[in-house]
Amino acid sequence: MRRFVRAILVGTTLAGGVIVLGAPPAGAVDAATDAEFRAAFADVNETEINLTADITMDCVSGGFLRNSATVLVINGDNHKIDATGCGVQLMLQLGAGLLTLNNVTLTGGAYSFSASIGGGGLQSNGDVTLVNSTVSGNAVTNTSTGAGTAATGGGLLVPGTLMLINSTVSGNQTSCPACTGTSSASAAGIAGGTMVLTNSTVSNNTASNAPNTFGGGIAGSNLTLVYSTLADNTAATGANVGGVAITSFGSVVALPQNGMNCGSLSAPTASNGFNFSDDTSCSFTDATDSENAGSPQLGALASNGGPTQTRLPQSGSPLIDKIPTGSCNFNGVTTDQRGVTRPQGSLCDIGAVEVAAPAPPTTSPPVCPAAALPAISSGTLAGAEGVVAVVPLGIQALFRRRRRGAPRPSGGRARSLVTWVLVAGVAVAMLAACAPIKPPGTTPGC
Repeated sequence: MRRFVRAILVGTTLAGGVIVLGAPPAGAVDAATDAEFRAAFADVNETEINLTADITMDCVSGGFLRNSATVLVINGDNHKIDATGCGVQLMLQLGAGLLTLNNVTLTGGAYSFSASIGGGGLQSNGDVTLVNSTVSGNAVTNTSTGAGTAATGGGLLVPGTLMLINSTVSGNQTSCPACTGTSSASAAGIAGGTMVLTNSTVSNNTASNAPNTFGGGIAGSNLTLVYSTLADNTAATGANVGGVAITSFGSVVALPQNGMNCGSLSAPTASNGFNFSDDTSCSFTDATDSENAGSPQLGALASNGGPTQTRLPQSGSPLIDKIPTGSCNFNGVTTDQRGVTRPQGSLCDIGAVEVAAPAPPTTSPPVCPAAALPAISSGTLAGAEGVVAVVPLGIQALFRRRRRGAPRPSGGRARSLVTWVLVAGVAVAMLAACAPIKPPGTTPGC
């Protein structure tokens, strides 16, 4: 109904139809420079942008701004949008249009202002979906000197619905260094309304340098986790997650820095099973959950395959082989963050990464010692079958051949001795009767 009303408001009726005012949606455009991307992102009718190179912000022009209700897809092709050194917010969508970012990295946003602010990497009033993408190395700093102010969403600020699929949010920061009283720094990684993370990683984000810090990784309203990894985020309250209602399956929340994993949760946690935590603050209490279960033994954030960095469970990790095959494909998930098939063995792993099954051992064929041969002098041997080779005089050889009509000897392979005679000045090999030659030693397979 709302879409219909919107159409009526922006159009005029003619002969029973509705003509929408303004230009039709633009087609896909390529962007390789700041100017090309800036123009396409600002175009209210643009629907698709394909990055053909890294986009390095022209600092003089400021952050990238959009104010549109039109759905926009940005295909990054593994490129990045980078504001490093500019000291500004990277991207801002003031309109309600859905943004989808596919295979792109947002980095270098550094939003600093003397008011409650957020979204160093991206702030959007519309919904946002990230697929195979990274939000890393962005920051929000509130420079206020009073109380009751905040810095939030160092990486992302999306008050509506945010979906992360096969994506990583890492190394983002929020701070409020001169704030006092109830002021806070929060959600260094993600600040959102309804947040759904599938096969995604939130790691090494830091909310610090403020009177109050919470939700170092994620803060907001509602958080759904499916096969995701939240680890090594920093805040005094809810180092990994703060102020949300959690619904979770097959996810790990662990290694909190400067506080407990979860803090100030707005509702009891709804566990769909097979979650892991190294304390009890997230209330993973389903019979299949592992709570207060020790170290998850995660490797550092690194390139472990796929378009985004991940945290690979190490050998012996309690995350490996914990989910029965019948429960593996929760919500239709059949791969991990990197695209590796789940399961790799007989069971699935907890978290964003499915550890690959070890390759079967390879064996080399045995090396069999050669049999020692007696010296053979020239002459014709009894039982010889005939001439089998013409070679230089004086060579000794071992031929694997049975005499015609003779039964195969048992207990070894049949071999034949030859000798060499001089016929018309040419050395001729004469094949002797076959006899079994036992292989020396006991080498298996020889």
